[in-house]
Amino acid sequence: AAAEGLVFLSPYSRQLLNSPRCPIVICPRKPISGISDHVAPSQDSLGIMLPYTPLHHLIMEELPILVMTSANLSDEPLISENGEVLEKLKGVADLFLVHDRPIIMKIDDTVIAPAGKRSIILRRGRGYVPHPISTKGGMPQILAAGAEMKSTFSLVRGGEIFPSQYIGDMKQLDSAVYFEKTLRHFIKLFDLKPTLLAADLHPSYACTGIAKRVMGTPKETLFVQHHHAHMAACLVENGFEGKALGIILDGTGLGSDRHIWGGEFLLGNAHSFTRLGHFEEAPLPGGDRAVLEPWRFALALMERALGREHAKGIAERLWPTRRLFFDKILTTLDTAPRTSSCGRLFDAVSAILGIREEVSYEGQAAMELESAALGNSRPAPFEIREENGLIILDWKPLVKWLVTEGLHLGPEKASSAFHFGLADILSDIALELSKRTGVRETALSGGVWQNKRLLSLALPLLERKGLKPLIHRVLSPNDECVSVGQAAVAAAHWGSKTG
Repeated sequence: AAAEGLVFLSPYSRQLLNSPRCPIVICPRKPISGISDHVAPSQDSLGIMLPYTPLHHLIMEELPILVMTSANLSDEPLISENGEVLEKLKGVADLFLVHDRPIIMKIDDTVIAPAGKRSIILRRGRGYVPHPISTKGGMPQILAAGAEMKSTFSLVRGGEIFPSQYIGDMKQLDSAVYFEKTLRHFIKLFDLKPTLLAADLHPSYACTGIAKRVMGTPKETLFVQHHHAHMAACLVENGFEGKALGIILDGTGLGSDRHIWGGEFLLGNAHSFTRLGHFEEAPLPGGDRAVLEPWRFALALMERALGREHAKGIAERLWPTRRLFFDKILTTLDTAPRTSSCGRLFDAVSAILGIREEVSYEGQAAMELESAALGNSRPAPFEIREENGLIILDWKPLVKWLVTEGLHLGPEKASSAFHFGLADILSDIALELSKRTGVRETALSGGVWQNKRLLSLALPLLERKGLKPLIHRVLSPNDECVSVGQAAVAAAHWGSKTG
């Protein structure tokens, strides 16, 4: 009853909230809820959870609603020890409720976003871990080290893959320590001695180094391309072993050609894949700096679509306080790293529409762009072309449309048109690839598919064109699923060697 005063609860949301797993459920917020705008700022939804421990019920006896957050500093893992919380959160919290029962293995709450009659797992944690992914065949003992952001690992035993809980950003020392502790705990819990290591192609991922240290010296190490792992995770979760198309949309991942991929059209299975196409590449000025400041990538896209002087003129109107940087950035675009990232495209659109030009957490610009979208609009324009035998999704028509029409429409209608246009062009590309290959099954994976609006638009478009979309149901589509995909790829390679 208290939750219904804050958000709109669908029957499915109510079912999730009352389930024994008790996740946090993302629900549309009501216009007049009494909750401060500083809670989930610039978002059109709130995360709701019901009390699930005796302590929660005791605290809530006199309180109908509490605004809660994890006991940790931004980007760091949960704090689970009394001494650590008193030290790290001194000056942050006014009072501490401590206890004398040690927490052996800390774990985040699971976060789920309902999308119609489906759900998207945004973070897989308490209540959902260590529930395994079952496979059809036996497998050796494999350790899959996962990815750097939204890190997890997976362990394989027999016909089951056990993914760990969400661990976090491995660039943080505390997250690396948490990764190792959790890995040792899982190995002991399941009495495993993995001999085969599956890891990302990227040579500098901390998770790979930690996995090697815990294992000792693996008998064999298999390096798996990031987006192939995404695709394999979706396929193994759906129990599909044949060849499928893959529309893999995320932020960044090292490609087979050593370039930065992120908007990929693939064909393959767990054993192998072929790249059939991708989003048109663009410079990423400042590298990781462009992730924190989406206006940089937006400027690069405008330069490619409009020319240098026109792009500079538009940028001076959009971001006047940053004009001192424009000439320097524009002159270095030809030497900047290039990316086909779909996630960065969302960031750039958010910056052009004045929604978010600088972020304080990963995915902020894209999330606020999704939240801004209202109503149904005509699709924003994209184009398809072919280059060196690959299908290229060309975003230049979109950028031209944004600065000529989108800005006049306003962020709500322009964001709606962008989501619709992207879903439409993705379904067109999938149909074209299906005609060329004879394959109808289409795996959708990568963090961009956490976008409820995009997924809800894309699925019926794909189905109406005769395709069979495969989506994540028990794993998150973001990089948390990469370790499961790595395990599936490694198992396929092991089977081909011994079968």
